[in-house]
Amino acid sequence: MQKRGIPAKVYSDGDKSDFENLVEEADIIVKSPGIFPDTPLLQLAKKLGKEIIGDLELFYRLKPPGKIICVTGTNGKTTVCRLLSEILQTKYRVLLGGNIGIPLFELAEEAADFWIIEASSYMLSDTLLFRPNIAIVLNLFPNHLDHHGNVEGYYQAKKKILFNMTEEDFFIYNSSDFLLSAWASETKAKAVPFSKTEIPESFLSINPSLIGQHNKANLQAVITLAKLLNIPEDSFKTAVQKFSLPLYRLEKVWESNDFIIYNDSKATNPWAAKVALETFSVVSPPTIWIAGGKKRGDDFGCLKETLKNVQRVYLWGENAEEVASVLRKQKIPYCINSDLEQILKEIQREFTRGVILFSPGAQSFDRFSSFEERGAYFNKIAKQIFNF
Repeated sequence: MQKRGIPAKVYSDGDKSDFENLVEEADIIVKSPGIFPDTPLLQLAKKLGKEIIGDLELFYRLKPPGKIICVTGTNGKTTVCRLLSEILQTKYRVLLGGNIGIPLFELAEEAADFWIIEASSYMLSDTLLFRPNIAIVLNLFPNHLDHHGNVEGYYQAKKKILFNMTEEDFFIYNSSDFLLSAWASETKAKAVPFSKTEIPESFLSINPSLIGQHNKANLQAVITLAKLLNIPEDSFKTAVQKFSLPLYRLEKVWESNDFIIYNDSKATNPWAAKVALETFSVVSPPTIWIAGGKKRGDDFGCLKETLKNVQRVYLWGENAEEVASVLRKQKIPYCINSDLEQILKEIQREFTRGVILFSPGAQSFDRFSSFEERGAYFNKIAKQIFNF
């Protein structure tokens, strides 16, 4: 902000200063994405009629030249953004940022042909004028209801990605999603559908790490955009082949003759865990599932059809009882244990073989600062127990 000659003050909830004066003096309030709307400062700002925006909106208003590709959805955003970045760099100058962990303002003084922005519902809810040239929405499942109030509030936050798009823009969406198909009929942008059933056979074996139906859908979204931007097929095939999934997304961390261990710490909601369980729904031996995390009222009922190939579940999170209630109805054996080390020791002792799936299906904030910290902790303990 200072580089742009814009005077700014920073406020946090722990600040002892008189924030009433701070709000009254402000022209615009720029909130961090995760701050809840009912924060006292924001409530006062609304009462005084102040404009409240987020970092995505401010970036859009100040951004250097370049077309914006904005990717959102409940799951799969980071994988798609990183893969798109690899593919588009074969032909264009590309910058990647946003919810992916790279603050937009670290890149604001750069120039690019394309900006690839991963946008969360938090970021999109604080936009007013934001208009991407290409919007990609991968999927929609109920999430972040504690922040948005209800599922409709969450969906409406996501839908803001389309609010200012015009006939010159493109909306790439998952045609398997009924709600997204409805949005496609409403937007002024050119609607371009994709479906996981449309992936050419030649792509299915390019990268063995891209397992699961969700990655097939992610790959189809990427292929759709690559074709739209006239990326040569050989270029994006090579990029897909070389691509490594970001950490803790159905990451195979160890395999022996008896066990295969997958770390899916990024599964921060029930629908992400559902995708992981579906991936191993027909494998032999059956799955041993380790789950649980922050309690926030998530509905785990969506998992009931994906538990048939699960031989036992170990719950170790704050929300253990929320998951257990579904397991009891489906008559799936489970144990509750707050010690991950003891869980893995019991698995090693009680089972002779199996797929060990660490897919929490919940946020990490009951014990960890992030899913990355949680994933690293799981790998550390697994290495100690299984000696790899």
